[in-house]
Amino acid sequence: MEAEQRIEYGTMTDDVYAKLRVHAYVDDRYAGHVFQYLVLPSFGAPVAWDVFRRRREGYDDDHVLVRTTWDCGADRSKFSTPVERLRHPYPLVPTIEVHQLAAPSDTLRELAVELAGLEIRIGSLGVGGLDGTTYEIALDQPPHHIPFAAKCRLSFWHEPPTGWRGLGAWVSRAERVFIEAWSTHGPAARVPLPIRAIDDGAARQEAQRAFHAGSYARAAELLADVASRERLTPAEAKMLELALKRMGGGRGG
Repeated sequence: MEAEQRIEYGTMTDDVYAKLRVHAYVDDRYAGHVFQYLVLPSFGAPVAWDVFRRRREGYDDDHVLVRTTWDCGADRSKFSTPVERLRHPYPLVPTIEVHQLAAPSDTLRELAVELAGLEIRIGSLGVGGLDGTTYEIALDQPPHHIPFAAKCRLSFWHEPPTGWRGLGAWVSRAERVFIEAWSTHGPAARVPLPIRAIDDGAARQEAQRAFHAGSYARAAELLADVASRERLTPAEAKMLELALKRMGGGRGG
C-alpha cells in the first residue's frame, strides 16, 4: 500500500470507528441505546455489540442485541496498489454487516443492570500496547445525529486493569451471551438496520397474511417474535408449527 492509499484507508478506518461508537449503522428511531461493547483489534475486524431498549406500554422494556462489524480485510485489499484502487468507486463505501440477534431480553436487561451498578476506580493504571485489542464499553450513547457523548465510556487494552476486576467478570458474562447469540445468526440486514417499534397486533395480522400467501419463513419469524413477549392463541401456535414445517417449500420460505 502506497502513501496515498495508506492515508485514504486510515481516514476510512477512523470514520468507521467513529460511526461504530455512535451506532450509526443502526436505525434506532424506535429504540433507546442501553450499552455498547466495542472490540477493536489491531489487525482484525472491529465488532460493536449494542443493546437497545424498545418501550412497551404496560410491559417491561424489550431489549435487543445488535452486532455490527466492518470487513476491513476485504476493503483493505482495494487499497493495495494505485491500480487496484482505480478499480473501485470513490469515495469507497465500507463493507459493513449488521445483525439483530436472538438474545433473551431478560438476560440483556440483567447485563445492563449489572453494568450500571459496577463501582470501579477511574484512576486505575492499565497496560497499553500497539498490537493487540482495545476494548470500549459505553452507557447510553446518543445516536450520531445528536452531538452528545455517552453517559460513560471506558477503554482498556487487552484486559481490564487490576482495579476493574468487577468489569472483567462482567465482560466474561457478556461475551458468553453475545457469542451464543451469534452462533445462530441469520443473514445480514440492510444498513442501517431498522429496530422496529413493537406492535404485536399488527405483527399477528401480518403473520396471518404471510402464512396464507405461502411466506412461511416470514410468518414463523413474526409469530416467534410475538411469542417471546405474549402467549399465542391456539390457532396462532398451530400456524407457527405449520409454518416451521413448511418453510423449506413455501414461496417465501
